[in-house]
Amino acid sequence: MELKPGYKLTEVGVIPEDWGVFTIGKTVTLVNGRAFKPSDWKTHGLPIIRIQNLNDPMASYNYYEGDVEERYYVNNGDILFAWSGTKESSFGARMWRGQTAILNQHIFRVIPNEAKLSSQYVLLALKRFQEDIERKSHGFKSSFVHIRKSDLESTFLAVPPLPEQRSIATVLSDMDALLRSLDQLIAKKRDLKQATMQQLLTGKKRLPGFGEGKGYKQTQVGVIPEDWDWCQISKVSIGHKQGYYTKDRYVENGTQLVRITDLYNPRIDFEAMPMLHISDKDFEQYKISKGDFLFARSGAIGRYGIVNEDINAIFGSYIIRFNFDRNKLLNNFFGYLFETQMIWRQLLSITQGSSNININAGNIKALTIPLPDTEEQHTIATVLSDMDTELVALEQRRDKTRALKQGMMQELLTGRTRLL
Repeated sequence: MELKPGYKLTEVGVIPEDWGVFTIGKTVTLVNGRAFKPSDWKTHGLPIIRIQNLNDPMASYNYYEGDVEERYYVNNGDILFAWSGTKESSFGARMWRGQTAILNQHIFRVIPNEAKLSSQYVLLALKRFQEDIERKSHGFKSSFVHIRKSDLESTFLAVPPLPEQRSIATVLSDMDALLRSLDQLIAKKRDLKQATMQQLLTGKKRLPGFGEGKGYKQTQVGVIPEDWDWCQISKVSIGHKQGYYTKDRYVENGTQLVRITDLYNPRIDFEAMPMLHISDKDFEQYKISKGDFLFARSGAIGRYGIVNEDINAIFGSYIIRFNFDRNKLLNNFFGYLFETQMIWRQLLSITQGSSNININAGNIKALTIPLPDTEEQHTIATVLSDMDTELVALEQRRDKTRALKQGMMQELLTGRTRLL
């Protein structure tokens, strides 16, 4: 392997010549948390940091009122490593952003040797090499994993000089700040959309050109404008069908199969769909057409998709296809209604007591909805769709920023790109 000038081959791959390679055990001290029994848990005292508190410092705590050794205390800004948990969320490193607390036994406090590692850099390095750590952990093929202290301490880290560590941490910290601001903006926009849906879909707020001088009336779906109607879905439905059941293997070329996982309220993702060989007769029965409304009937209740184009596809058995009278009910308007508490309260009352929540066509047809005229339905749906478009653009920007940060981490934490 030919190395470019200024680089060397090490246990962690090719890194700059002026970087070192050390095990975690040589660069940090790992302090294990205290073991607690359920009988130790109280309702007052110092909070105990458990796995579920790592991702959400505001999550509910158990408390401890007795004395503990100083080494078990955790303060805001300390680096923690959960050595037991799920790879998708709990397992691994993060900085504690909460009140002073006591550490539980399934978590290490990470104390860096400041002569070799800055605290900001060790957090980045642990995250960068977390995949390697997971490979060494017991149960790697499972979603729930744990790692022995000795295995964690024997993991190698690439360590640049301290000034470069600080520069790397600053650049990536700025990216994190941008990501946090985007997450906060997205959350704010989602809350605004939910509030707007509640106002517009119940008629509490009317858009310009609608309802001037009109009052309100009490109905089976609550108080709605007096110029609105209300009805069961059965009154505006003109047909429904349950999807195609198959155990056939997927093929490279054939007819696309819409699954629940392809429904994105209201978008349908045709890119990753599998394909089937299917007879002409079955295709005619189960094909999707422009104007179809597809409901998930099992598992992911609440997911739906609206077919906005004719495409060579059929829908699967865990989906129900509905068609509505477009002179009375527009798909996009009903889609937003289907996301509201008004509908969910009805669905939950229908499925109450069931251990496996499923809905059928009868459940959907029994839903009662407010019904403005189609012109107002279209205007309301357009306002909400514009808000969705803005949300999608923000989410795409956040995802691109996150991918850029991951690329920057790969470059900076391996020394392929130098800041000094």
